[in-house]
Amino acid sequence: MRLHVNLFQPSFKLREKTRIGARVIKRNHPPVPPIERVLAHLEVAEIDKERLRAMLATADPVMLFTAIRAAQEDLGRRVDRRGAQVTPEEPVVIEGATYA
Repeated sequence: MRLHVNLFQPSFKLREKTRIGARVIKRNHPPVPPIERVLAHLEVAEIDKERLRAMLATADPVMLFTAIRAAQEDLGRRVDRRGAQVTPEEPVVIEGATYA
């Protein structure tokens, strides 16, 4: 999920926030994926940018989305099986006099 969001999903970032009385006006930068912000940043080393460009060139959004769906299906199956092997326990009776 992290790769899909960071490589392909555009997000807004706040550019400025102005208060006029009780009203707040927010202006955003145009939406771009986080990787584009990193590649545009001047303080990121060029070798790191090259690694990110290579990652972006080889990443396939459809395959990432398919892997996410498969992981969600697997998690759902695990949750469904979780309670099947446990035998129900008798409820614990707590006497009020013990705590009084």
